[in-house]
Amino acid sequence: MSFDLLFCWQTDARLDTARFCDFFAGTPTFQINHLKDGNIQIWYENECTGVYFSFESGSDPADPEANLILPSGFFDAGIAFNLNFNRPCFFAHEAMPWVETFANTLGLWIVDPQEDWDAEPSVPKHYNADELTASWERHNSWAVNALHDKSKSVEEIDYRYCPREKSLYWWTYTRGKEKLQKKLGGSVFVPSMSFFTKGNDPRILTGIIWSDALSHVFPEADIVIHNRMGRNWRGERVTKKIQVLSSEELLPKVEHLLAPCESAVPGLRYLRPEDTNEIRKVFEGCKGASFEEYNSIASDAFVDVPLAQ
Repeated sequence: MSFDLLFCWQTDARLDTARFCDFFAGTPTFQINHLKDGNIQIWYENECTGVYFSFESGSDPADPEANLILPSGFFDAGIAFNLNFNRPCFFAHEAMPWVETFANTLGLWIVDPQEDWDAEPSVPKHYNADELTASWERHNSWAVNALHDKSKSVEEIDYRYCPREKSLYWWTYTRGKEKLQKKLGGSVFVPSMSFFTKGNDPRILTGIIWSDALSHVFPEADIVIHNRMGRNWRGERVTKKIQVLSSEELLPKVEHLLAPCESAVPGLRYLRPEDTNEIRKVFEGCKGASFEEYNSIASDAFVDVPLAQ
């Protein structure tokens, strides 16, 4: 199941494929693919956030099934946008600004079949990114509930859930991580934040890895995975033990060692380089869970929509 958008304009012709491709050329997250059926697919993929979506050009103007029924003066531009449902909401938050910019730059109007499924002719509009994101979120909620049979257990339907605020926080932090690292320089490390589940519990946890020799940024994460370092027989630093600590239990013990970190992301704190020895003592006194109890989860493998009761 997917969310589709179609594009039209007030020019009696399809959008030229060269203009279509030129809009995306030079942007590393976009890949131009020439498909076997003659269509051109523009594939977006962000390795940091895991978000992906596509634009496609090339439907046959002679095929009546491929043409929009539009009001007088509007013509099908032969372009479609696709974003999967059953994904966390940050997929739409990342995608829709691109849709808005694409349409505005090329003078296109947008048709949202999800909103106007029974409208004939279709209703072209100049949607902005917020309106498109809201439409995707409304229909994603419906799709998630339709896909997950409530007569079965969460284990049977493979339902993993993360609160919307938590997933958006992860997305905002992850997108700004590289910029924050440049700002702080090499003396303070900005860790990646990842998603996990514990055992068979479908609730999504966020977590960071902390190696005890590093001055470190601490975002608002559920767990801290502590790599306890030591030395092998050759004197090389190696990981001696990995344990998982709950932030709820850990932070009160280290709060006095953390300073606020100025950032667009709320709640960031960091450990000053001169306090690494002090925090190491705290970690050594903690007894955490085994990392083997936790499962790493991809950013497209859960939803932030609660199932309707």
